[in-house]
Amino acid sequence: GVRELYESAFPLVEAKLHPPRARPGFVPRTRLIGLLRAEPRPPIVSIVAPPGYGKTALLAEWAAGEDRPVAWLTVDEFDNDASVFLSYLAATIDRINPIDGSVRTAILGPESRLLASAVPRLAAELHRIGRPAVLVLDDVHRLVNRTCLDALAALLDHVPTGLQVAIAARSAPDLPFARIRAQRDLLEITRGDLALDLAETEALVSAAGASLDPDEARVLAER
Repeated sequence: GVRELYESAFPLVEAKLHPPRARPGFVPRTRLIGLLRAEPRPPIVSIVAPPGYGKTALLAEWAAGEDRPVAWLTVDEFDNDASVFLSYLAATIDRINPIDGSVRTAILGPESRLLASAVPRLAAELHRIGRPAVLVLDDVHRLVNRTCLDALAALLDHVPTGLQVAIAARSAPDLPFARIRAQRDLLEITRGDLALDLAETEALVSAAGASLDPDEARVLAER
């Protein structure tokens, strides 16, 4: 039969747990997908750039082509409540591997105890996945609550071998990326990487039903 998914203490917005569909005129980002697939694969991927650079589209394209199971969470402003955020994280992990019901009880505890009780349980659930997988967290710039950020930082410290956590944001979230970078556990894709190169610019123009000569395409790519 169909497995029952993790039951949160409140109704979950299902759309937050799925990547968006590709829009018409989407340009495949083969160059960047190659970066994401290159071995060795670091446990943390950071994609930080302003709106319009295609962060979400890149992650969705990567997820669609993955052999590993991929779980997705789009963060919104309502996730700035630790029990809400941790409930969504639990539901996200549960899409890869069924999580223990005791996690729900821990998440419903007092906020002052969440970092000491619920977060270690979630970290244990990450280790219970037991196989390669990808966890995508999109729009993490919306996360500003200190307890939520501390919870996510603690989980990033306990990513098991074989699991990758990809974090996309419009600006660098207040997470310990400097330390993760120093440990060489971080792949960073920046605004410069996301900017369309000449071939991608030409593909975008073509998808829009227009054509440019090489010089025009080069000027457009530079802009």
